[in-house]
Amino acid sequence: MILDARIIASPETPRSSDATGRHGGRRPDDEAREDLLRRSLHGVAISEAEMKELVQLTGPRDGRVYGCTYSDLRQRFIPGAVLEAVDHGGPLTGELLIARAAEFVPTRPFDAEMAGAS
Repeated sequence: MILDARIIASPETPRSSDATGRHGGRRPDDEAREDLLRRSLHGVAISEAEMKELVQLTGPRDGRVYGCTYSDLRQRFIPGAVLEAVDHGGPLTGELLIARAAEFVPTRPFDAEMAGAS
C-alpha cells in the first residue's frame, strides 16, 4: 500500500509569534498582516493589488470585528493554500490565495479579547 504524506514546515522565528504570545493577545493590524504575508509568501508571484486585497480579506470584514490571528495565517491559511495548489498540480498564486482568503474563517476571539474589541 502506498500512502501519500505531505509535510509543511512553518518554523518559528523571533518575529513570528502567536497572538497570545509576544503580541499581548493582539491580532495583527493591516501593517503586521502585510509584513507577515510578504515574508511568508516571498517568491510567490503576487501583485501589489493582490497583496492589498489579501491584507483586507484577512482582517476584520463583513461586520466581523476581528481578523486573522498570527497563527491563523502561519498555521492554517498559508499551509492550506500550499496544499490546495499541490492538489491542483499548479503553483501557489495570488489568485488562489485571494479565493482562499475570501472563504477563510479566522479563529473566534476569546471573550476577553472581544470585550477589548468593542
